[in-house]
Amino acid sequence: MTINKTQSSFVGGIISTEMMGRVDYEKLQSGLRQCENFIVRPVGGVQFAAGTKYVCDAVADSRLIPFSESKTVSYCLEFSDKKIRVIDDSGVKAEITTTYTAAEIQSIKYAQFQNRLYLTHENHKPAVLVHGATGAWTLTDMTFNGSLLSGTYISGITLKSGTHSSASTAVNYDKWQYAVSVADDDGNETLAVKSAYLTNDISLSQQPITVKATLKGITANITYAYFYRVQGGEFYFVQKIPLTTGQTEASFTDSGLTLDTTKSIKIPFTDFDSEYPRAVAFFNQRLIFGGTKTYPNDIWGSNIGR
Repeated sequence: MTINKTQSSFVGGIISTEMMGRVDYEKLQSGLRQCENFIVRPVGGVQFAAGTKYVCDAVADSRLIPFSESKTVSYCLEFSDKKIRVIDDSGVKAEITTTYTAAEIQSIKYAQFQNRLYLTHENHKPAVLVHGATGAWTLTDMTFNGSLLSGTYISGITLKSGTHSSASTAVNYDKWQYAVSVADDDGNETLAVKSAYLTNDISLSQQPITVKATLKGITANITYAYFYRVQGGEFYFVQKIPLTTGQTEASFTDSGLTLDTTKSIKIPFTDFDSEYPRAVAFFNQRLIFGGTKTYPNDIWGSNIGR
C-alpha cells in the first residue's frame, strides 16, 4: 500500500541517515535525507538554486575579495601577483597594477567604507582602492594629515574670568584650559593652539570664562574658528565661531556649555616609518590600524568625526 505524505517545511536541514528511525525526533518532520541544487527558504519551502554564468578565467593562485558598493552594485576583486582585476557579472571591468606579490596577497587585510577599500599588509604602506564617480578605479598609498590646514592663523589665546550674578562662595578648585583652531570652507582644519591654564575657585557656570583668540591672515576661504575645552586630559569641542576676511579676533563666553565628546582636536600623525600595520577596521566613526612587527598589540585610530 502506498502512503502519500505532504511535507511543507524543510527548515530542519539534512538529517543523518542514522536518525531516520527516530520518529520521535521533531526535526525529522521538517528535514531531508538529501538536498542538492535547492535552496531551503526561511518560510519552509525549497526552490531551485540559481544558476551560474561563465565570466572569465581565474588567474592561478589568486585571491578573491568582495567589494559591495550598494545593495545593487557589487564587484569581485581578484588579487594576483602585482595585479587586481575588477570583475562583475559582465566580465573584467578594470585591471590595476599593485606592489603586492603572489606570496603576500593571502595576508592582506581590508575594510570597506562606501566606495573605498582600505588595504593593509606589514610590508606595504596602507593603501586605499577607490571606485570613482566616473567609474575609474585608483589604488594609492594613504596620505596622513591630508585634512590638516597649513598656515599660522592664531597668534595667541587669552582667558578672562568673570563673575556671575548667582556666584556663591562654595569652593570647587578647577584648572580650565582651551584650544583653538580654524577651518576652511572644505572642512580642513589647522592644528589647535592651546591656552594657558586659568584656575577658578568656583564652578564654571558661576564664574564664566571669556575665551579670546587673536587671529591673523584670515582670508575668504577661512570660515570658522573652533574652540575646545579640556576634560580628562582631552580637548573636546565646545563652540564654533564664523569668520570673515581680515578678522583679527574671535571670542565667546563659556558659562558651563556642554562639551561634544564626539569631536576632538586634530593630532598630527608621523606615519608608520618603515613598519606598517597588519590589520585595518572601522570602529565608532574611526579608521583603526593595528599590529606592526615591533608593536603587535598597538592600535592607531583616526580622529573622531566632526
